Amino acid sequence: MILFVLIVIVFISGMALWYGRHIVRRWRIFRYGLERILLEDTLKHLYHNECKDIPSTLESLAGAINVPRDRMVELVTRLEALEEVRTRGSIIQLTPSGRSSALHRVRIHRLWERYLADETGIRETGWHADAEKMEHLLSREDANQLSNQMGHPVFDPHGAPIPTDSGELPPKSGIPLPQLSPGKSARILWIEDEPESVYSQLVAQQLHPGMDLHLIRSSPERIVFETEGEEIALAPIFAGNIFVKPLVTEHEPLESYTPLSSLRQGDTATVVAISRACRGRQRRRLLDLGIVRGARIGVELETAQGDPVAYRIRGSLIALRKDQTKYIFVDTES
Repeated sequence: MILFVLIVIVFISGMALWYGRHIVRRWRIFRYGLERILLEDTLKHLYHNECKDIPSTLESLAGAINVPRDRMVELVTRLEALEEVRTRGSIIQLTPSGRSSALHRVRIHRLWERYLADETGIRETGWHADAEKMEHLLSREDANQLSNQMGHPVFDPHGAPIPTDSGELPPKSGIPLPQLSPGKSARILWIEDEPESVYSQLVAQQLHPGMDLHLIRSSPERIVFETEGEEIALAPIFAGNIFVKPLVTEHEPLESYTPLSSLRQGDTATVVAISRACRGRQRRRLLDLGIVRGARIGVELETAQGDPVAYRIRGSLIALRKDQTKYIFVDTES
């Protein structure tokens, strides 16, 4: 009996030692992966700051990456040892090698967002968070394969340029919206998706590349403009993430749009546009249903709940939900 107890004790001790070593190994792998992500996020944040001519310090980086200052000291020291960053007084800068590493992450992030926008039904609010994860998982070879699969896109769905495999970028284009003069019209070229808290607010306003807008007034407190028949007011810190190209013709009138969702039973109208905010599979489905510029469409039947609604277009009866009809604009006078 004593022998049996000793054997059991030895077995349990051996298993505990094995599991202990296994847990320690898994923890080391996890810690290494977490540190790599923090290093890569630091490089990417430095790159975005340099693009905006914003100096980076230990304090600003710690706040952006959401780590204590002492932890950021460790990360910057590690990046200096890897010759990815250098310090000039209190300012931290990327080296050419660090900039190349940062651009690789930016390339994966923007390619993945392009993929999500064009090939999946994931909502726009989910693109950024998903791309934040994938940029740490895909290799350079994976990124090149993804780019080739999509025909080597030049811009992400927000209109931001996608770096090439060699790190080349087209020249900067557009000006921040707050720099546009009141009374002028412009077209949104791209929307910066960093920081996410600012970007999510712009997504909530359904702003997207390709939209024309007319700036009504501008002040240190509010930027007010009209687009697609709606008046929108943003704080300058949010409007600064919108880059626009002034329209060549001064005071160019913007087309007046009416969303299909505003029509009532018995109304008919002519389709004039599908909002550029409608992308990927959802846009292709609307086009396949015959919702193209010039097509006549009428409200055939409204349900008691008001969603979905039956429409007649080109002799066919189709059902559309409100989250689809808000993207379709019509001319009720033609």
